[in-house]
Amino acid sequence: MAHLPRFPWLALAAAAFAATASADPVDWSAFRKSIEISFPNYSGETLTDFPVLVRLSAARSSFQYAKCRLPNGEDLRFSDANGNLIPSEIDTWNPDGESLVWVKVPSLNKTTTITAYYGCDNPPAMTPSDVWSNGYLGVWHMGDSASPLKASTPGAVEFTTFTAGNYETINGIQWAQTGIVGRATKFGPHAIYTNSILRTTSDDAHAYEGLDALTVEAWACRDTDAQNTGYILDLTQHTGTNWAWRLFDYKQSGVAKVFCSVCTTNGTEIKLSGSTVSTNQWMYRAFTYNSQIENAHNFFLYVNGQKSTSKEDGGGSPVKKTKTGRLFLGNQLSYNHYTDPYPGRIDEVRISNVARSADWVKATYDTVKNEDFAFYHGPNDWKKYSHTFSVSFPGATNGILTAFPALVKVSESLIPGFDYADCRKPNGGDLRFADEDGRLLDSEVDTWNPSGESFVWVSLPTLTNNATIKAYYGWAFAPNVNSANVWTNGYVGVWHMGGELPLKDSVNGETSLNENVAGATLPGQAGLAGNAIAFNQLSSHKGGLETTDQRYRTSGKTEFTVEFWSYQDSFNPTSPPYSATYMQEKGSETVWRAYDIQSTKVGSNGKTVVQVKLASGSNDNPSTGNRYPNRAEWVYQNFRLSNTSQFYQGLYQDKYRNSKIYTKNYSSSGGITNDTANTTLSIGSSGSNAFPGMIDEVRISSVARSDDWMNATYDTIKNASTFATYSPAKENSEGTVLIFR
Repeated sequence: MAHLPRFPWLALAAAAFAATASADPVDWSAFRKSIEISFPNYSGETLTDFPVLVRLSAARSSFQYAKCRLPNGEDLRFSDANGNLIPSEIDTWNPDGESLVWVKVPSLNKTTTITAYYGCDNPPAMTPSDVWSNGYLGVWHMGDSASPLKASTPGAVEFTTFTAGNYETINGIQWAQTGIVGRATKFGPHAIYTNSILRTTSDDAHAYEGLDALTVEAWACRDTDAQNTGYILDLTQHTGTNWAWRLFDYKQSGVAKVFCSVCTTNGTEIKLSGSTVSTNQWMYRAFTYNSQIENAHNFFLYVNGQKSTSKEDGGGSPVKKTKTGRLFLGNQLSYNHYTDPYPGRIDEVRISNVARSADWVKATYDTVKNEDFAFYHGPNDWKKYSHTFSVSFPGATNGILTAFPALVKVSESLIPGFDYADCRKPNGGDLRFADEDGRLLDSEVDTWNPSGESFVWVSLPTLTNNATIKAYYGWAFAPNVNSANVWTNGYVGVWHMGGELPLKDSVNGETSLNENVAGATLPGQAGLAGNAIAFNQLSSHKGGLETTDQRYRTSGKTEFTVEFWSYQDSFNPTSPPYSATYMQEKGSETVWRAYDIQSTKVGSNGKTVVQVKLASGSNDNPSTGNRYPNRAEWVYQNFRLSNTSQFYQGLYQDKYRNSKIYTKNYSSSGGITNDTANTTLSIGSSGSNAFPGMIDEVRISSVARSDDWMNATYDTIKNASTFATYSPAKENSEGTVLIFR
């Protein structure tokens, strides 16, 4: 396989951006491509800030090198599931094959997902060495093509070749050999009084001795069984008469085994032997020591991620200091002679000032050796889906809306060739959407009905009347999507009003709305988009949904939007309730209301009325005129408060499609009242006067939506047949359909 060596591009990134990874979410829309990565085969404890190995190639992860905007992977970035930038370091960049990248995962468990992004001219700043901030004192990838051998950890020592003594000559070091991760360094072969070794300068290895806790690890591949001893890493006084710890192979009864030793400050030498070493095979060795654990095994040797042996030393004694210590790599120093070079290749050497857990060691082995440790999926995996169809939006306005949630309807009657049986996950779990550049779009299944019509919300990066997206389905291993990301553009609460009580808020992914009177609502009624909630008029005229969750609070705000769809069966002017609540936010004292949207008796009919309490303390009624929602028809209603000191009341039914119903300037600044710290959101009733009908698709936003936004929100639901059009479904021809395991 063609190979390009590592590139020192972190200096370029630092100079260009002069910042480190941020805990703040990043706007990833500037990146043209992305790949989601998960770790379903990891089964241990949750690991914090763990470095995983990510493999990028066309064959494995559908990575497209041609889509990178900067050379040598300089625009490659990674995020956690919350969109935060996380550190990464390119180990090997190979546009002709597979590239290898180390990524620090904030929290690694079976459900963890991260995302790789690329294709950006100006990516956010990132410091590669931050990958190794969690207790790592030294990390050497061993892929250098000449001395010195550089560390990836800031401030760590560099290894250099040298000539020492009267008998030794530099012999046999071979650079940039094939490693377990990218390239490795080869030592040997064994010969008496030969020098095949890398070392640090005098006194610069003190960071690796005198430690209360220690982990030393390395990958090594022994080429020959002829040599008795081969040293991998040795922390020794420069005369070779005093040492702190060692990792090596040693022949015992004619069989080479893994060994390690630690000298403690109380004069104890702890020595462990482990598994047999196989020639011409990469094997991972690690030993850990924790002097703070007393009367228990605190010294462990691991081989290939498995605990090989352990020993107790009594605890309380840290690793010895050598006073003039040097770190030797690929050989050992014994009385000024270097006689036991490692007979093979060494890769991925690491030293930590913590004793890594068994799960950490096992995951370190698996992320390198087990190529199924990471699972790659995303917008570049579209060829793995068996079927596809396109969705266009000719009914959209001429303006451009960004991150707009559009409704996609799916059924066998609407989309020619579509068959629910072609889906490979239940409940639409493998239905995914991509934009024209192949980027995965956020989506949420509202209602999945294999015997009829299903409803899916899709976040469109840009909505215009010539926008087109593609739907893909028919892959049993389709990646998970975060449905809450559909509702990130200013939404603070979205309830689809379907399913069982309490109702789930799609923005926060949590149940929030529940009945204020048991049995007062009828969930699961046929709604406008999926199911809806019907409100009963009990003898007490109560029966709504409520929550005291302050995330939905509008009090004290100078800008917001509340919206909903209503279906009122009738309005009886001779029988109470004479007023019926759509939505209301009231204070804990129940004597004031931030806003109250009602259907109120006017003559023989019901008019939509909005009442608010201003920050000035005065009440205001933005409503005017006789605006009567049609009966026995779904009607879209909204109320907006703009920071330009205006109320907007919208009543959307066919004859009012393109107009605001009413606007009104309010007289004082400060927006809605902020009289109390606690408010209650009510829908369908405020404790009395239950709404006589159904309510669907309730939303609260922290922004005043534009007229174009409200029109599109109305059209994507009410005029769905003209707003969106669908191509026939067909077998996916973007690539060979693969069975991925």
